[in-house]
Amino acid sequence: MVEELLAIFAAYGLGVGLVHLFRWRCHWGREETSHAVIVTRDAGATVEWHLRTFAFAQWLRARHTRITLIDEGSTDDTVRIAERLIARLHANWELIPAGTPAEAQRWLETLGGANEVVVIRGAAACGPAGTTI
Repeated sequence: MVEELLAIFAAYGLGVGLVHLFRWRCHWGREETSHAVIVTRDAGATVEWHLRTFAFAQWLRARHTRITLIDEGSTDDTVRIAERLIARLHANWELIPAGTPAEAQRWLETLGGANEVVVIRGAAACGPAGTTI
């Protein structure tokens, strides 16, 4: 049974490797770059999972992605966790501690041209029934 599981994992790994090789050969010489903006507030409990998942998804897509993380003035460890993760991943990430939702909106307008915008808010940033404060 262990051998069958190892064979499945090996086949999956080979498939992922072939997809990356194919995409690299098709896009050789031209850079496919996208820009994603992630807006956070009081999401310390889940921000690491979200950022790691996002980075993994971009890796699977074989894209060079510039990621800008805008924090709306978190009162928990969101910024510290994001800084640690950005330093560890060695990716093209930028952290902007905006301070307020209005300032974060100004940053979004300034950045412009983002392919994806993701908003992550923790429970402390939500009012009754999950409405955003």
